[in-house]
Amino acid sequence: MHTRSLLLCLLVVLLAACTPAADDATRVATLQQQVDSLQALLRAPPAPAEVGVATPATGIPISAFEVNQLKQRGLAHPVADLQADLMQHTDLIEAPASLGGTMRFLENQTYILTGRWALAAFEDGHNGGWMLLQYSVADGEITWEVIRSYIA
Repeated sequence: MHTRSLLLCLLVVLLAACTPAADDATRVATLQQQVDSLQALLRAPPAPAEVGVATPATGIPISAFEVNQLKQRGLAHPVADLQADLMQHTDLIEAPASLGGTMRFLENQTYILTGRWALAAFEDGHNGGWMLLQYSVADGEITWEVIRSYIA
């Protein structure tokens, strides 16, 4: 009989150890909420920002320090101002247009890489290429210099 009581006590202890405690269920629920929250953040579109974003699609950030320097040199919105200014300087494109086209920079493929460098795609509807540019800003005036370009 003593052995039977001992086995019964052992069985009760084992069953209690195998049953999930309320603390474990609470912990699992909390972790699931955290996972759901992180997944929602990953699905959300990124907020537009000037600092840390060369253009919406680049993934190559211009630093906050460089943005502040460009603001001190007279650009209210450095990335947008540089991109808009470059669109006006089609004279920098040395490649000839073909079949009656006009060479122009592509706004959605213009990247402000740093406080001195930009990369821009250009085309005339038939031919196109890429251009690496250096720029400087003084008193709100932007000056561009072509470093290298090629027809793709």
